[in-house]
Amino acid sequence: MNSSISEIEQKVDQLHEQTESFLKGAITNKLLSENQGQFVKTGEQNPDLLFGGDKHRPLVVAFFGGTGVGKSTLLNRFAGEAIARTGIERPTSREVTIFVHHSVEIKHLPKDFPVGKVNIRQHKDDEKRQILWIDMPDIDSVELSNLEIVHDWLPFIDVLIYVVSPERYRDDRGWQLLLNEGYQHAWLFVINQWDQGDESIHADFEALLEKAGFEEPLIFRTDCLSGENRDDFDRLKQILISIANDHTVNELARRGIWNHLSALQEALRQAIEALGSRERFDQLETATRSFWTQTANDVQQHLELPLVKTAMKFKPLPFSFLDWLRSGKNPGPTDPTPSDTIDVWDERSQTLVENLLDKIILEADRLGLPAKQIDDSLNDLRSRIREIMIRRIQEGLHQSLAKPGGRLQRFIHGFLGWMATLLPFSALGWIAYRILTVFYHESVNGYLGIDFAIHSTLLVLVAWLIPWLLYRKTQPSIQQAARHGLETGLNKGLADVEAEIGTVLSRSRQLHDAFLTMAEELLSACVSLKPQSAEISNATLSRMLQKKLHSEEGTPKL
Repeated sequence: MNSSISEIEQKVDQLHEQTESFLKGAITNKLLSENQGQFVKTGEQNPDLLFGGDKHRPLVVAFFGGTGVGKSTLLNRFAGEAIARTGIERPTSREVTIFVHHSVEIKHLPKDFPVGKVNIRQHKDDEKRQILWIDMPDIDSVELSNLEIVHDWLPFIDVLIYVVSPERYRDDRGWQLLLNEGYQHAWLFVINQWDQGDESIHADFEALLEKAGFEEPLIFRTDCLSGENRDDFDRLKQILISIANDHTVNELARRGIWNHLSALQEALRQAIEALGSRERFDQLETATRSFWTQTANDVQQHLELPLVKTAMKFKPLPFSFLDWLRSGKNPGPTDPTPSDTIDVWDERSQTLVENLLDKIILEADRLGLPAKQIDDSLNDLRSRIREIMIRRIQEGLHQSLAKPGGRLQRFIHGFLGWMATLLPFSALGWIAYRILTVFYHESVNGYLGIDFAIHSTLLVLVAWLIPWLLYRKTQPSIQQAARHGLETGLNKGLADVEAEIGTVLSRSRQLHDAFLTMAEELLSACVSLKPQSAEISNATLSRMLQKKLHSEEGTPKL
């Protein structure tokens, strides 16, 4: 590959890492589900690693198929000797057999791969020098370790030879692996044991492959057990030898970069679609305000009677003149207890608000927003609603009872309380002054008159009774004060819950916007890369490649 392609490959690898980091972050923050955060990890598709990054390497060709289709027999036929174990035991292949020219050095095996399960056989046939042959374990193996071996080796393979038999060409496990891995490799197809097949099988198999995205797939009919060379084996061999060169390796590598970039773009587009647009958060907030108005009205209507009943519990202590003399004011009501406010905020009220939170989550899901992330954020609020409402209601009750009535009413009431004290003493002072004046200027007979005594008594009574009666009349209602405090606390509590919901949605919006911006920037970076065309110039190689990625809805069925 030239230097420009190498540079693009490095950038694509960087974008791959950034995309993986983005998807992991989105999954961790519950913005995407595990399924939505998955994409084809084509960044691992690099056969060059098997040879330490050497671009002048052989073409890596692997036999792929189920049990008993004759993969190992085919490899032995290519090698011209028995290098791979064959037989009827199921599964037959439990190890990887590699057939390679003695001059080729394998410098790297898959990570943590058991070396004991690799059978490397070398040869000196220069005609086959540019091909490294691999016989992999059976894909339908019941042993999970064998399946893991197949998946470990797939990233290191250029060409997969899918071997089937007339009886097992519709093998579901092989078909699914073909659909999942098809775009990552070049493919050749072999119907082995052809002496048991016919043209209808060939036509049906070809139709299936065309549905999977292969145009004019190369299908070969072989019969390894026959001693006659009347099959397509020699043509298969010549095609492999003809494409085994640096040009093919570079063409596949270039296409791999293009596929990798396309897969990243598709993953990011799907992530952006799954996240939902920013405008949908505006719709969610509008719907939330509408939901909240209805819920707040329902709660207030439901609690109207409980508020009245709770307020009726608060009555002023019996008033006495001695209390008035000691304190100069009405001693006030009994202190509210926590149970009073708990009785107000009942289970029905709690359910109404929790139902509102459920409506918000359902609306977020309907709008295509990350409902799971919003749900988790609202769950913390859900557990604190009762605490917030009880605290606010009790605060409102305490504050209202501490200062019952309006400001003007409290001023007039306090003023009359002072007047009820001041006026009688003023009257007594005036009476004392008159007594002293008469005593000084007049005779004793005028001083001790019965009329003066009666009038003085009446004056003191009037000076005390009128302001005292007015004082009592203007005393704020403790029950009204309690109800006002309960209503004020209820409204403040509802306002706090509404503000908390707004804060949750605001934070979810900010998180959503940050990840959406990140995805859009990554997608823009992917689009800005313009590698050379993915079209393959070699006609034979072009027929070996899947032409389009299939969608889940368009996945061809067996």
